[in-house]
Amino acid sequence: MEKLKLAAGMTGEQKRYAVEAALLLGFQTETATFPVITADGEIPVPENMEELKALWKKSTGGTPEEYESASKHTGPIFDLDFRKEKGLETMLQKGDFLKDENQDLLPDVLDVKIVLPEDADDAMLVAACNLAWRFGMETTGYKGNITADAAYGKSRADRACTGKRRRKCKSISSR
Repeated sequence: MEKLKLAAGMTGEQKRYAVEAALLLGFQTETATFPVITADGEIPVPENMEELKALWKKSTGGTPEEYESASKHTGPIFDLDFRKEKGLETMLQKGDFLKDENQDLLPDVLDVKIVLPEDADDAMLVAACNLAWRFGMETTGYKGNITADAAYGKSRADRACTGKRRRKCKSISSR
């Protein structure tokens, strides 16, 4: 498996492109060996949106003759994991971060952002790329970026603090 190339002295923008590339590459793969970004990686981190788009590999084959969409065969899937307490593995299942909006029982919307600090060290970048790659592998579709700037979380919290919930948000934010 080809990996992204981790270069010394990467800028904040280059690190964000590395995470976006990891998401896109993960979306196009079925298996991976982690970490997905290493110093001896073969895939250069994109420098701009055009280079990022160039990592997209269009399928050369058509739809198989006997293909049927999963949405034509929906039905209940029973959760056989009866543990009372579950771990981090649940974040890679349909739920809070991976949503199923067309009810075909497969995650098709990625609802998570990674806020990577400008001064993120290599270990943090590797972790962010690994997560992005895995999220890409687990969804059948995504739009937009997985990275966000530091203001993203604050503005999102501000939007949530409107209407009926406003009083509760003020008390939490004033602590």
